[in-house]
Amino acid sequence: MKTNKFVKYLKENGLYLGILAFMLICFLIPYFATGLPRAEENDFHYARLISMVETLKLGIFPPKIRPMLMMGFGYGVGFFYPDFFLYIAVALVMLGVEPMMAFKIFASLVAIVGAIVCYMVFDGFIKSKKIAVVTTILYFGTICMWNNLYDGFGIGAFIAQVVLPLAFCGLLRAFDDEKAGYIQYGIGITAVVLSHHLTFISMMVAMVLLVLLNIKKIITNPKVLGKLFCVSMVGLFFSTQYWLPAIELAAHTKFKVIYDNFIDINDHILNFFDVIREISWLYFVLFLVATVVFVWLMVKNRKVYLNELMVFITVVFHMGLMRSEPFWRGPVGQFFSFFQSTARLIYVLMVLLIMFLAMVAKLAADDMTKDGKKVDVKPLILVAISVVAVLGTRMYIKPNFYNPKAYDRQVIDRDLILVDNGISCGEWLPVENEPSECHGVENAGANDQTSADGYKHDNYRYFEVWVDLSKEYYDMPYIYYYGYRAYILDENDNPVSELKVGEAYDDNGYVRVFMPEGGQGFGHVMVQYQKTTLQKVAYVITGLTTVLFVAWLIWHRKRIAAQ
Repeated sequence: MKTNKFVKYLKENGLYLGILAFMLICFLIPYFATGLPRAEENDFHYARLISMVETLKLGIFPPKIRPMLMMGFGYGVGFFYPDFFLYIAVALVMLGVEPMMAFKIFASLVAIVGAIVCYMVFDGFIKSKKIAVVTTILYFGTICMWNNLYDGFGIGAFIAQVVLPLAFCGLLRAFDDEKAGYIQYGIGITAVVLSHHLTFISMMVAMVLLVLLNIKKIITNPKVLGKLFCVSMVGLFFSTQYWLPAIELAAHTKFKVIYDNFIDINDHILNFFDVIREISWLYFVLFLVATVVFVWLMVKNRKVYLNELMVFITVVFHMGLMRSEPFWRGPVGQFFSFFQSTARLIYVLMVLLIMFLAMVAKLAADDMTKDGKKVDVKPLILVAISVVAVLGTRMYIKPNFYNPKAYDRQVIDRDLILVDNGISCGEWLPVENEPSECHGVENAGANDQTSADGYKHDNYRYFEVWVDLSKEYYDMPYIYYYGYRAYILDENDNPVSELKVGEAYDDNGYVRVFMPEGGQGFGHVMVQYQKTTLQKVAYVITGLTTVLFVAWLIWHRKRIAAQ
């Protein structure tokens, strides 16, 4: 029975999947040569991968802290960048795949799955396979999609991009109380938060606006809001293992971002032509054409197409937000200046713009059918349109897109990356912990400027040192993250008492270990990072949510089969 369904699906979708395969080959051509195309964050994400593998080998799970990064001072990359999807690349490396090849396979899998998901989502949303396949091609042809994978290598943001249509199309379908809509919305928002938190914040701004614009539907059918709330809670619980430890860390530290993006607040306020350049002239013209067609259809049919109008308003709102001086000069805009520029809003804007194009295309096709005009596009014509769209959008982005030799290549040295403290970009470290200040990885400094030499072992996981217990404190050579613990050891290296640990706010941002009050003589101290109680609770919540959800799926499928 399942085989018959699969064969039927291939018969119905084989042509469209073939077109997507051609699109993906074109999209991934720059990956076919040796090395990674050189991009801004290659080093950083490569180090994330390698250090995650090494940390897991130490028996640390989940690997929030990578003790070998920042030249052994440790870096809490797992707090700031979700690792959920990176486990795919980690598994490849552990199976013996060369790390750079693992990243190529990982990025390619994301693109493949993302393209299929986008096609299926647009098909379910628009109810037209032909429009869905062209829409997917247009989406993968956007400049922001290209930039994320090839210019910046923002692999987390790229994952978020390919699942954003799932979240937004699901939300709009949920407003009409469609079961598939709730499922797509839940999977979409969960995948985004587990891939890139800044994109998640932008997505939620757009979703709140869409909820407000659709408030009449919700008031008419209030159970929609209840269902959306329940689905959101499931997503929230499933992603607890990421966001709860991050919140706990933020509550216990006073980190200040040291990464200077050299962007004045005035640079956050784009002018009209800057916004168009971010969208690209090609897609902006398509948007204008779709707008004209949309208005003409409403006037002609004397009907307001609410869903399309809501998406149109949201697109225009984001265009305005990207150039809103009052917003970016206000307290909220100043707080969100870590976005680096309003150009980051382009991720959400382009999804909504592409959705609007697809919705208007379907309206136009339905209107022509209603007027008795034949609008069925023959397979050969569809293939021709798709090929032109694929080649045209890629050539528009980069004239020599299809020449792998046109890209600067980077072959990263694995050993260098593990000890180079510059790989973190320094963006989420305390001001005092600039990479140039991270020195003396085996030296603890006391409050009176004296020091004690110790040693780190197990790939920098533990630091041991003999200290003068009469001092007030020692700053240990670890960048502080909430969860570090310090113990006095006996002659058999067993912990006999725990010491108070805090962050050295006033000096270097390291782990500050306070000596026992009235302490005398010398003591053998060991410092290590351990999971906090709240972290353990977060992992349990995620685990239980996963088990309960899988159990519900099994029960639901059996109930349907019994009917």
